[in-house]
Amino acid sequence: MPERRVRHLGDSPDPRRAARAELVRALTGHVRTLEEDRDLLGFTVDADGSARRLVDWLRSGRVEVRRLEDEFLHGKAFIVTTDDEGVIAGSSNFTYAGLATNIELNLGHYDPRVVSEVTGWFDDLWERASKFDLEALYAERYEPHSPYLVYLRMLWERYGEELAEEATARTAGVIHLTSFQEDGLWRAQRILDEHHGVLIADEVGLGKTFLAGELIREAVQERRQRVLVIAPATLRDGPWRHFLAKYQLGVDLLSYDQIADDRQLNDEGSGSALGFDVSEYAMVVIDEAHNLRNPATQRAQAVRRLLGGTPPKDLVLLTATPVNNTLWDLHVLLGYFLRNDGAFAAVGIRSLRDHFAAATAIDPDDLSPEHLFDVLDAVAVRRTRSFIKHYYPHDTIRVDGHKFPITFPHTSRAEGRLRARPRLPRLLRPIRPRPRRDQRAGA
Repeated sequence: MPERRVRHLGDSPDPRRAARAELVRALTGHVRTLEEDRDLLGFTVDADGSARRLVDWLRSGRVEVRRLEDEFLHGKAFIVTTDDEGVIAGSSNFTYAGLATNIELNLGHYDPRVVSEVTGWFDDLWERASKFDLEALYAERYEPHSPYLVYLRMLWERYGEELAEEATARTAGVIHLTSFQEDGLWRAQRILDEHHGVLIADEVGLGKTFLAGELIREAVQERRQRVLVIAPATLRDGPWRHFLAKYQLGVDLLSYDQIADDRQLNDEGSGSALGFDVSEYAMVVIDEAHNLRNPATQRAQAVRRLLGGTPPKDLVLLTATPVNNTLWDLHVLLGYFLRNDGAFAAVGIRSLRDHFAAATAIDPDDLSPEHLFDVLDAVAVRRTRSFIKHYYPHDTIRVDGHKFPITFPHTSRAEGRLRARPRLPRLLRPIRPRPRRDQRAGA
């Protein structure tokens, strides 16, 4: 009984049509491969110069490119038509690697009869081949593009790898987070891994405690590390104590005053609030971290002693107002985990202090986010309510096992007027306390 051929879904019943369809797919894939190779050349001076020389050579009229499109061709032969005609045939591809670096086997023939037969073979294929505009394919690299397209490409070059990592690395945490909080958590984890510190500066009401809580849970439950949380006394005894108890997170929870008075961190201190030796803590979380903006205070000096030693501790700073008076407030906060003034030399910032000094010297009305964006983008998680409303319009929050859409209270008229003015983002704007009505009246 003759063997029956198994047909696959999508196969053409006509073998000739199937072969033609396969050939079309192969030709389309060939062009796509060439385009990918072109796009992966990069933008270095050498790569740009090489591509331009190739385009100029293809335009010179001294070379013609054809492609055999009716069947597969795997011949690798170099025919030299000079006074000393010859043929070199072998395994070398017509690429830099094939011609210069790979170990290949090639045989040279200089017998006129052999050269004539190979030349005839080549001429027959050349006549059957179709013209192929390789010059146009590479010339597209230098066509003008819209600024928006260039901007999108820059964003992809800067963040594409991170987005791919985020898409594959995301896992569901024990503490329920909204979508925007999950995105912030992943970013905070990446920054922690790179710098052993992160500034979480989301606006008030966006759940900085929950982001920090999941970081704490991972350290305590997954890595079996000791964690210390520092917060103002009112937050220590209220929200933080309730939060840690709810999620059964066994960490030390102390106030700023307890830290400043602890004998391990202050030679003149009288307290012993720290439950363990400072070297045993692997992560420190500091809420309302702007309270450490003055490096001369006892609490600031105690925190620096707490964070000293090796290996470096992971530091999580939480504050909605990292800038209260001047940009130097932010510089001080970052200095708790960025110990090296040249930490960003690789991205062109030779001195972090000089970089902040240059931004501080700019008139506040002319200061814009890009003056410190390079630094903040590397170390901070910062979102505003308007950002969440715009980019996460359908996000939900879970309360007692039920999901509810996220809503924010309407701003007051005064705040609305303030936001209507062209102002700097809060992260870069000095924030000064407004006097109460009775103080303004002289009471």
